Amino acid sequence: MRTSALVLWLFFYSYVATIFRIKVCSVSGQSQSDQQELLLRLKNSLNSSSSEKLVKCNQSTDCYSWDGITCNADGQVIGLDLSKQLTSGAIDKANSFTGQIPVGISYMTKLVTLDLSKSWLLDLGSLKLKKPNLVMLVQNLTRLQNLYLDGIDISVDRYKWSQALSSSLPDLQVLSMSSCHLLGPINHSLAKLKSLSIIRLARNNLVGPLPKYFAEFQNLTSLYLVPSFTMLKALAYLNLAGNQLNGSVLSTNWSSLLNLVSLNLARNSFSGTVPPTLFQSQSLRRIYLPQNQFTGGFSKVKGEFSSLLGAIDLSHNSSVLPHEIGDFLQVAFFFSLSGNKFHESIPKSICQGSSLLVLDLSNNSLSGSVPECLIQMSVSLGVLNLKRNNLSSNILDILPENCVLHTLDLSRNRLGEKVPKSLVKCRMLEVLDLGNNQIDDTFPCHLKSTSRLRVLVLRSNKFKGDINCRENITWPMLQIIDLASNSFGGKLPQ
Repeated sequence: MRTSALVLWLFFYSYVATIFRIKVCSVSGQSQSDQQELLLRLKNSLNSSSSEKLVKCNQSTDCYSWDGITCNADGQVIGLDLSKQLTSGAIDKANSFTGQIPVGISYMTKLVTLDLSKSWLLDLGSLKLKKPNLVMLVQNLTRLQNLYLDGIDISVDRYKWSQALSSSLPDLQVLSMSSCHLLGPINHSLAKLKSLSIIRLARNNLVGPLPKYFAEFQNLTSLYLVPSFTMLKALAYLNLAGNQLNGSVLSTNWSSLLNLVSLNLARNSFSGTVPPTLFQSQSLRRIYLPQNQFTGGFSKVKGEFSSLLGAIDLSHNSSVLPHEIGDFLQVAFFFSLSGNKFHESIPKSICQGSSLLVLDLSNNSLSGSVPECLIQMSVSLGVLNLKRNNLSSNILDILPENCVLHTLDLSRNRLGEKVPKSLVKCRMLEVLDLGNNQIDDTFPCHLKSTSRLRVLVLRSNKFKGDINCRENITWPMLQIIDLASNSFGGKLPQ
């Protein structure tokens, strides 16, 4: 197959190409003029008026000097990068970005990076490897270092994919094949690819234990897969989210992973207590454990949390909220325990999280009043979400002068009395939801100067009186107002 047809097909779309990018290499033997002609034909086939790179391509200059073009020492074009260029258009009417990947790609023997991954933001159809299959695609690409096939249907080779890669791609560094319909255990042949630094095999149907030889991959920094990880000393990012993993994770000595920065175990079926060693890694900055079945508390890890830990998400589990929870939040900026089964009051120690920007304790059964210190935290807290609990008493009217709250959601509790007058100090407030409480008050006209307000929900309370204020309220950014199921009277505002 002619190289020109391949290059044109490969660039059927280059559209906001941080999402989709392919680097292609020329076949040996082409002259520079041939390559320049191919590139000019590509430019003319695309809607390139918004491309800063393509508009500069012309016949009067050598193609190796054009932006986005990479050449080797012999002057051959080995790379074409049209990322972030907003170019689009059909290249070859006989081809489209759906169906079978053409076998001609396998003839591009100098290819270093191949990215055919499916865009999840653009509807570019579906791609599959059948004829050629994966074996045929990569058999000649011996120089390939980076392979991205995410979202490509490789079901024909679902059991043989690792053998195909290990036998043809000895220099592979990045392997990204998420959502490729892969099956079975990871074959031992993959052990040959010792240069791998990034492995992404999430959202497949892989089974069996994690290969022990992964520990021999000295360059491995990112593993998106399925657990012992303690031998992966260089591991920095571990993402196992969205699988069907179950059981306890207590057997893993997380504190031995000295380079671990981010751990994501979300949306699985892990159970048991939250492992104490998980929080002893002094490099850990983000822990995401939502939508599992973790139970128990944090008492065994008191004082041992990573000093760099900034984000903790334990929402939708069955954990216990300890009184000393604030000891773990010294530098955290995000903390969520939404959707657990807490029945106690909100621990005052939570106010020790002086760096918190987002606090979400919603969808529990917390009782008692909102702690005074938690209201005072609005000097730094941007989002406070306490909806769907059993909080009672009144909302303390002690919001500070320098309140920076953007979102305050106290809906679906049993809060009573008045809307705090001090809310007027929260000049950055965008969302105020007090719905489904027992607030007995009139329309909050005192919030007339809260110019950023977008959402106001007062439904299902005991509000009464006229909704017309003496002074006009503009609220220029207001998008949603819900006053249903109250006792308001009078005429609608003009």
